[in-house]
Amino acid sequence: MSEPTIYEVAKEAGVSAATVSRAINGRDRISETTRQKVFDACAKLGFSASKTASMLRTGKTNRIALTVGNSLAGWFSSQLAEGVYSVLASQGYDLLSYRLANADQRRPLSK
Repeated sequence: MSEPTIYEVAKEAGVSAATVSRAINGRDRISETTRQKVFDACAKLGFSASKTASMLRTGKTNRIALTVGNSLAGWFSSQLAEGVYSVLASQGYDLLSYRLANADQRRPLSK
């Protein structure tokens, strides 16, 4: 069985897909009664919002890459990543960590 879509949630709740989007994303211009109808429809259908779909719509990934030159498990890198993550997570960002251990990995990709 495929994942339910925003359009199926809208049909179940008796609202538009735009209203479902506003309810899920916490936007205003929607009554609490309508918002609850949307949440009830989501629960009934097993719908969960797709972060990827939201990123495509807004053009923002809310992802930041942290590159380190040594081991990710090393004391400095792990402490750095933990500190950066604690700040970013509270602002709704994801942190991606990459290890670039040698000069070949740090060289820009050719076009």
